[in-house]
Amino acid sequence: KPNADQVPNRFQAPMVLDQLRYSGVFEAVDIRRQGFPFRLTYAQFACRYSCINRAHSYRGSMDEPESLCKEILSTSKQDFGDVQFGKTLLLYRSKEYKTLQLLRNLALETLIPKAQGVMRGHLA
Repeated sequence: KPNADQVPNRFQAPMVLDQLRYSGVFEAVDIRRQGFPFRLTYAQFACRYSCINRAHSYRGSMDEPESLCKEILSTSKQDFGDVQFGKTLLLYRSKEYKTLQLLRNLALETLIPKAQGVMRGHLA
């Protein structure tokens, strides 16, 4: 509610400001202003992009997703120096997003036909 009395149509600006501050809205706006529109949790990132280094066998595991994400990015031949590691999220810009998506699509182009062949062999 925008006021301490919880009465409709009464707006107290300091109370609303405190609510926005405590709910983290201003932090989200600051992150957006810094230009990191792409944010994934470490587990989501590791699950989505672990396929980009096909020849690499990862030492990290999903039990420690942050270290696995660092390994995914460091073993890639591309420069991911602008990627930021937060407490729970991996933050990156559109340049890194496009590169990661391209690498993922290239990896999936070879992995999916192999998986389809195996499945077709089992179904035949």
